[in-house]
Amino acid sequence: MFIPLRPRIKLTRFPWLTLLISVICIAIYITQERNEEDIYSSAEQFCTPEVARTIEYGQKNYIRSDWKCPEVLTHIYLMGHTTNHLQWHLDTLRKHGGDAAADSLEEVYGQFILQVPHYITSWLWQARGSWNPMSMLTSVLSHGSWDHVLGNLFFFISFSLIVETVLGGALYLLVFFTMAFGIGIIDNLVHFDVETGPTLGLSGVVMGMLALAAFFAPKIKINYFYIVFIFPGVLSFPLWGIAIWYISWNVVDHLMFRDWSSINYVAHLGGALVGLTLGMTAFRTRRHWAEDLILDEPSLKDVDESWLARFRQITAAPVAMYLVMMTYLGVVIFFAYLLSLIALQLLMVSPILVASYYIYRSKKSSEPDRVRFSKAMQHMAANNFILGIPVLTALAEGGYTRAQIELARAHEQGKGVAKVDSLAAKWYRRAAESGNKEAQYSLGLMQVHGRTVSGDRKEPLRWFERAAKQGVAEAAMSLAHYHARGRSGRVEPELACDWYHRAGQLYLQQGRLEDVDVTAREIRSINPDYPHLPALEHAVAEIGKTDP
Repeated sequence: MFIPLRPRIKLTRFPWLTLLISVICIAIYITQERNEEDIYSSAEQFCTPEVARTIEYGQKNYIRSDWKCPEVLTHIYLMGHTTNHLQWHLDTLRKHGGDAAADSLEEVYGQFILQVPHYITSWLWQARGSWNPMSMLTSVLSHGSWDHVLGNLFFFISFSLIVETVLGGALYLLVFFTMAFGIGIIDNLVHFDVETGPTLGLSGVVMGMLALAAFFAPKIKINYFYIVFIFPGVLSFPLWGIAIWYISWNVVDHLMFRDWSSINYVAHLGGALVGLTLGMTAFRTRRHWAEDLILDEPSLKDVDESWLARFRQITAAPVAMYLVMMTYLGVVIFFAYLLSLIALQLLMVSPILVASYYIYRSKKSSEPDRVRFSKAMQHMAANNFILGIPVLTALAEGGYTRAQIELARAHEQGKGVAKVDSLAAKWYRRAAESGNKEAQYSLGLMQVHGRTVSGDRKEPLRWFERAAKQGVAEAAMSLAHYHARGRSGRVEPELACDWYHRAGQLYLQQGRLEDVDVTAREIRSINPDYPHLPALEHAVAEIGKTDP
């Protein structure tokens, strides 16, 4: 059992109208209850011993019921306002051979209805198909039992005072009337040409107030008192969650139980629709400042004793587990029921759905790789790796070279992914094999430094050579250092000078004078008589003269 206690809001005005409507509902139901008591008293006075003997004989012998005369007459009279219940009794008696009992009951009941008080509730409820606005209004103010009226009012007060606080008295009253009439209209339209009973109760307006309050300030929390099994306590839930829960619950119940339940789920859902529509159309501007009503957690004194707070925390654990379990079961049952309703239709349209999915995928993948790569790099630059890495991976696996290089760098640096040299080498190799010079140089560098294992000791030289021939000066320098220092097993000065010269020319083309000078000095230290050295030094000198 969950009972709302109060919303956590700042009451900027006293909710007079909410309380007034609540008092009216209670007063009307007291009148209804007294009227039913008067009807029963009238039946008791009418049931003389002779009348009672006649009715109870037929009731006991043909209908197999021990109801007394006042109960039978009151039951037929109250039920007769929605169905021809007298005829059911007469038909049942005659079906079992009680023709005389049926005739006596018909005669006695005809005399009884001449003196019994009128059934007030039948004036208050809305008979479906009736477009009388007064009955639409009185139907939401009348109820069928004390459980009905008190249950509705607990929820009504919790949700309604939020709406009254936000809108003020005049607009709130207008909203209340709009909900009452709107629910009546929706109920009539949904049950058009359907033989159903009358409707009464505030629950449709309660759902409307809940939807409107949740629209105004979805983060406002409402305290609920609960008793689940043997666990009592108080839990707080945000309005958005409460609205989703109750609306979803009513949708499921309407789909599964509408044919035999006495609950008017259409009124509940109609009220929610009216409330949400009012919020989205007439009161959009109210939403912006409604958040100011939310009470700050530190300022709210829910409990005075620490032991009570601890007790609530302990008892809330099994209740929370129970709610999670029930929600899960509800979702599973709903989808199973929904699937049973549309299984054949789903089977028929499944080819269309599959085709639509692949069309969508083709359109999505038709976006140019360069555009997807650019967006991924923007995410990487903003350290939004959760969006950048998946796109880079997809592009890299699809053979997009630039993505392969960036993904290799990410693994090499541990940027957004695990720092794994083997994965970095994998993606550098994929890009290098497609002819990318940057990847060729980076892969060779990793192999030279021993950060990835290569079965061929000369493989780094081949990657450096391929990169150098495509204009990577650093690759030519690496080759020169490799031969000059005997990394291949023996010093090869001529090859070293050739590659230093190649690197110098590339640096010269890039205008990197200091690097050109470094290559010239390296050549002079190895072989001062190298034939291309004077030209290289002359170029450095000439550039030095013109350099400001």
